[in-house]
Amino acid sequence: VALFEGWNGAGKGSRIGDLVYELDARATHMHVLSNFDEEGAARFRDMGSGVTGFEPLMQEFWQALGPRGDMTLYERGWYTAAARRLVYTDSEANYAAHLQAYRRAVSEFERQLSADGYVVLKFFVHISKDVQKKRLKGLHDNPDTAWRVSDEELATVKDYDEIYARYDELLRNTDFDFARWTMVNGEDKRSANIAIAKALVRALERALASGPDAAAEAAAAKAAANSAGALDQADPRDRTPEETERVMFSGDTLFCRTVGRTDLPGGDWQAMVESLKRLAALDGEYTVYTGHNRSTTLSEERVRNRYLRKIPRGEL
Repeated sequence: VALFEGWNGAGKGSRIGDLVYELDARATHMHVLSNFDEEGAARFRDMGSGVTGFEPLMQEFWQALGPRGDMTLYERGWYTAAARRLVYTDSEANYAAHLQAYRRAVSEFERQLSADGYVVLKFFVHISKDVQKKRLKGLHDNPDTAWRVSDEELATVKDYDEIYARYDELLRNTDFDFARWTMVNGEDKRSANIAIAKALVRALERALASGPDAAAEAAAAKAAANSAGALDQADPRDRTPEETERVMFSGDTLFCRTVGRTDLPGGDWQAMVESLKRLAALDGEYTVYTGHNRSTTLSEERVRNRYLRKIPRGEL
């Protein structure tokens, strides 16, 4: 998963275009942040209804995520989406509380991606105030490219210093161990492309070099003997009393190969971790009926679920 954020006019789309030109189109997915109705959002905010009326912040990005083994690139993403909502859908009275909520949602989204085995890279393409002004004005004044830069967008150049301070705070507060920022000099296309390519290669090489999980391999035979498919097809009346007693309903906590989301309102990643630790500490075998999708077994999840596998190593 590669996210590209940065200044207007920094060339985020061009850097992505140069990158995907060399990638296999069958395993590469591209998502551009959807347009935002600023006027409609501002009107809705002023209605005093107490709700935003928009879908959960991360819904768009979960849905755009490509299948395992593929690469998904985001041209602007959850950081821009959060900033838009703070500006256009939140009143000043709610700003501070919602800012913390959005930061938590972003952190938990990236943490879940990383814990689920995704390699997460975040690129911030930076340019100076003079370069931004020159690029945006050039696009704005050219009849062939004027559609790309509105008068309002060109006017934002005057707010460069204020936005710079906000970007600086954003980068410092969201440079997580599991999802680091990579700063890219957007003023030189060649050096920017090389920096992005090197960061991608290093991250993928580290992931491939980590090797298989020895503990998971040691428990694979036991998990194979308790496959969820066989239990699903078995007649419940044929189960022993011990099998009948060892059944749990995990709701939205534990799923087959993954866990529930905590980036929605009311979610709490630390509470999720404590619940998973309690499940992992249970002795013996359990049939697990999840809130969605097929059932599974606790032994199978200890082997194949990336979250439960991290608990004994203290990595979750």
